[in-house]
Amino acid sequence: MLYGSIRCASVRRFIVALLREALVLNAVIMPVIGLVLFFSAGVIAQDRIVKKSADSRGKVVYRYGSDDSWSPVKKRLLKLLNDYRDHRIGVSLINLSSNREVYAFNANSPLEPASIMKIITSAVALKTLSPHFRFKTDFVVDKFENGRVNKMYVIGSGDPVLTVDSLWMIARKFASRGIRSIETLALDTSMHQDKVSRQGQRAFEAGTSALALNFNSVGFEVCPAAVGQRASVKRDPPEYPVVLKGSIITNSRNRSKFYIDELSRGDSWPQVYRLRGSISRYQECETIYRSVSNPERYFAEVFVGLLKSEGVRVGEVVFNGRAPESGRVLYSHK
Repeated sequence: MLYGSIRCASVRRFIVALLREALVLNAVIMPVIGLVLFFSAGVIAQDRIVKKSADSRGKVVYRYGSDDSWSPVKKRLLKLLNDYRDHRIGVSLINLSSNREVYAFNANSPLEPASIMKIITSAVALKTLSPHFRFKTDFVVDKFENGRVNKMYVIGSGDPVLTVDSLWMIARKFASRGIRSIETLALDTSMHQDKVSRQGQRAFEAGTSALALNFNSVGFEVCPAAVGQRASVKRDPPEYPVVLKGSIITNSRNRSKFYIDELSRGDSWPQVYRLRGSISRYQECETIYRSVSNPERYFAEVFVGLLKSEGVRVGEVVFNGRAPESGRVLYSHK
């Protein structure tokens, strides 16, 4: 098993190199070895097994400890540690047959797990849900006749691939089926009772939701203009209303430094952002993503806007709706 976190491109290369070594040793060693790796940016500290010293040119290196009979896998791991000695790394090598730790380096150092936790999450999901499981978002109607839907329920289950593109295709599909009006659009998020609130404004700090459109994030595309002029800032999706204050100015240097910071607090709506800094006239357009404060309202605003663009009128929107068991599934997104 492989656990850890990726904080920069060079650490990703470390993982690739480690996996390459693991494949070479797989036939003999890996059936009985479990690897627990933890990564983050920083400097490797001295460990009880690896000796930190300097070579004749003053370059920091890690050498074998005198109290260990080094196996080929340990030597390969040590080489990788030397290649990435400018990063803080923790390694724990465990014999799965005896449950004994045979190699450790910074094994007890607290490190931020970050992105490589996805491997653990994926392993648990595959075991618990099976490889054939699919999250789905059901669109259920109670009555549909003469182009009019009385109530449409959107039943969310945390579908991770529900994007604006897919929602637009759904809106087009409903219009092509003759739907011209939806009197009530009700969002059923009852499958997610224990939601995790967002932790900050950055996209990866978004909270959880049964209706997680675009990973519960909104994008801002920043494009340079003429020198001294305001840069263009466009939100994506455009159906989601936000308030932008301030500006990002186009400079003549080959350097950009700009910020898009949220000013609003909690679940307030619409979200307010402050623009500041400058972008180089030579830079290509760059998209910055920010988490949304209210995922359900985000979904509703975008979906209603997409339906409207396809000629479908929506009356009222009801949050915390509950779909009836007798409803007809008009479409299921998986």
